[in-house]
Amino acid sequence: MRYHLNDDCKDFAKRTIAFSQTLLESSAAIFTWFDATQKIPPCTEHGLGDVMIRDYYRDFREFDPISPDFLLSNRSSVVTLRKIADNRFRDCHIPYAQFMARYGFVDEAAFVFWQDNRAIAFLNVLKGRHDKTLDNESVLQEMHSYIQYNLLGLDSIKTHRRNRKLTEHHLLTARELAVANLIASGLSNKEICHECQIELVTVKTHVGRVLAKLGLNTRSQVASFLHSITAD
Repeated sequence: MRYHLNDDCKDFAKRTIAFSQTLLESSAAIFTWFDATQKIPPCTEHGLGDVMIRDYYRDFREFDPISPDFLLSNRSSVVTLRKIADNRFRDCHIPYAQFMARYGFVDEAAFVFWQDNRAIAFLNVLKGRHDKTLDNESVLQEMHSYIQYNLLGLDSIKTHRRNRKLTEHHLLTARELAVANLIASGLSNKEICHECQIELVTVKTHVGRVLAKLGLNTRSQVASFLHSITAD
């Protein structure tokens, strides 16, 4: 799911950056959507710049002690570079320290946000030489909980979760999923026919399969069921 293409997610990323920089009194922050298919995943930043981001993914990610790979493998939600560095820094991590220093940063807090045990986004807040320290763990944990709660409340996130349940748990095909969502929106068979550009008889077939797979009898039950799993 390309969350970054949705307006509510774009706005959330910008607001989260502004909120985190204000709360932690930091010089820079970057909000990144998880996407293992791209060398540089979709992100929104303030205070870093395209050059630093490019250099990180091209040359320094492998040296990062709190890289996304480390955070995911350790099921972490929030860590700071300074705390992890005390335990993890070895000679192999020196290039990352030099990389941070080159751009004027001395510490970093990394956050991971989850949905159903799957990482969906990261937030990195970077501390400049004259910024407030990032050593208040209770503030960082509370900040993570607040952002996590609001992220999962976004319409795009809830819709994606609902659609994934329908395809993975109820085995709806892509076309059946589209039809189910249109039924829930109150469209008639003829309106669905026009919306999907398929024959009316095909729409009726898909509606029948949706009802059967969900174990329901009526269109209103489909709407109610989709609403209930969206609100879970």
